[in-house]
Amino acid sequence: MFQELGARQLLTLLFVGFSAFSGISMVFSARNYMEFFPATTGATVEVVSLNVQPDGQQINVVFTLKNPTGYSGITLRAFQASLTFKSSDGRVNRPYGDLPGVSKVQGPLDPHSGLEITSQIPILGQTWSGIAQNLTKGILTANFQVTVNLSTFLDSVAWLYIYYECNVSQTPTSCDRTETVTIPTGGGGGGGS
Repeated sequence: MFQELGARQLLTLLFVGFSAFSGISMVFSARNYMEFFPATTGATVEVVSLNVQPDGQQINVVFTLKNPTGYSGITLRAFQASLTFKSSDGRVNRPYGDLPGVSKVQGPLDPHSGLEITSQIPILGQTWSGIAQNLTKGILTANFQVTVNLSTFLDSVAWLYIYYECNVSQTPTSCDRTETVTIPTGGGGGGGS
């Protein structure tokens, strides 16, 4: 069949095939990027597990960062969390500080899935151990301040930070998004003189 076609017709068929392939590829890429903003605004953090060891010397906490959309192209650049113990009557407000181990977690945030972030929080000293035990009794809640830095195709222009607050007395608990911030990186398009 192709032997009967001249070079001109063969070249035309090649361009038509290439154009069709390019068009289909653009549709799939555009479809992915149509879910970019829903992915960044819909990203959620959940505390799926919070356990105090029987001796009261350690608290284990597991967070899940979820991408509820079909968008692919988001990567977790940084996850930071700090902990404050609080009582419902306001008499206890004891900051613990940054959680160990969570800042090392990085990786792609795949579509319709999540990343698990685990921290083992050492509770040293009698006062902290008593606080941890009151957490198991429901007298205190654990208040986590979570900052998520997501890496996207916009990294050359801006970084995306999402802030969450999690008040945990029992798990699983969804965290409330408190703020979304984009910080210019200084890269990107040209400009005037």
